[in-house]
Amino acid sequence: MIRKKPRVSVIIAIYNAERYLKRTLDSLMEQTYENMEMIFVEDGSTDASKAILARYSVKDERIRVLHQEYESHNASKAFNMGIDHANGDYLMLLNDYDIFEPDLVETAMKKADSAGADIVLYDAWLYDEGSDSDRYVDFYLNRDVLAGRHNITPHKWNKDLYDITSGCTWNMLVSRRMVNLYNIRLRDLNGAPDLEFAYLALSCAQTVSICYRRLVHNRRYAASNHRTRINEWPETGYQAYLNIREELKKRGLYETYKIAFANKVMEEVEYYLKRMTDEQSFLKLYNALHDGFLERLGVYEIPDRDFATRRAVVVRDAIRDMTPMEYLLNVKDDVIEKERDYFKLPYSRDKKHRPRVAIFGTRNPAAVVFFNCIREEDLDIVCWADFKGDEKNSIVTGIDEMVEKRPDYVFVVNPGIEYLRKVKEALRSRTFDERRVISLR
Repeated sequence: MIRKKPRVSVIIAIYNAERYLKRTLDSLMEQTYENMEMIFVEDGSTDASKAILARYSVKDERIRVLHQEYESHNASKAFNMGIDHANGDYLMLLNDYDIFEPDLVETAMKKADSAGADIVLYDAWLYDEGSDSDRYVDFYLNRDVLAGRHNITPHKWNKDLYDITSGCTWNMLVSRRMVNLYNIRLRDLNGAPDLEFAYLALSCAQTVSICYRRLVHNRRYAASNHRTRINEWPETGYQAYLNIREELKKRGLYETYKIAFANKVMEEVEYYLKRMTDEQSFLKLYNALHDGFLERLGVYEIPDRDFATRRAVVVRDAIRDMTPMEYLLNVKDDVIEKERDYFKLPYSRDKKHRPRVAIFGTRNPAAVVFFNCIREEDLDIVCWADFKGDEKNSIVTGIDEMVEKRPDYVFVVNPGIEYLRKVKEALRSRTFDERRVISLR
């Protein structure tokens, strides 16, 4: 019997998904839309995923199982293999740990056909496995920005196109013709393999249709979800956005979307900085942003007035002008407007891990003013210090005694350039990392 050409190719990369896979596959088997193929790319799993796939492939002739020899762990090469083998007019790139509403494919295809859309975006729930329940969130589909629109023309949304969705592949139906025409593929990049694909597809589309139904239950914090392990690759977001910028330029689209791009970059930068839960990861990312990442992403080319929020400008300029500790002390909670209860500030706000700080330069009256402004929950002041101890004031130690106390940071309050140089030189000679010398002006 000659099989009918599928309208939709559902592609899932499978890697050690035994814990979730049966429920995921069952929700695909229950889809009300029949004219589709399901391409499962097995990516070198070491658990029972292969056996589960084998059993399901016998049940349904629409299932095709491909095997990826390279164990990529981030699914990009596996998804690309699935795209290269797809026959459908449209593609769906889904997660191996999510759960899908029975009419996911049917609903998305009706929207695509009615609008002749290159892309259909649909909404999702955040699924909590512990309680087996869903939670409302607004970052999968930004309803405030979309304001009820059902179809948009991307090039007319040149200021906030990338803000309408979170940059995932699994909440979009996308035209295979468009994907191949513009050679859009996933990048082999830890932590953000689908970001480039999603935003390039949006940039190249002629029409995007919006479905406000929540059709996916996303296990955002599944063990196999790389975005949750953000501390392991703090520079990934930068590399993903640098790739997007370069690809937009290749396609002659950067000038159209550079404002939308800069706004999204700043939103992501603050997200990454807030999510860092250990000091070294935070410092690594912050210093990289300060030392050139933000400049190479073009955010300083955009006038202040073109940023969606004042917060974006505050954070951008703070990263350019401040040291890491200055940023944490000065960019206070009041600049954080969105999801303030859901996300927490980085390590310096953790009362259990307050940075140990020495205040240097006690003869400067500004040091006393600064000390009086410090909250105990922010910092642990281990000592006051100067080049020499103060015989009249036993609280003030000399520089050698200060180093022995092993502070995390040394704050030098309102120093002159020459004085600060001498402090850093003296501490460097005592093997103290001068990057931990913070000038507070």
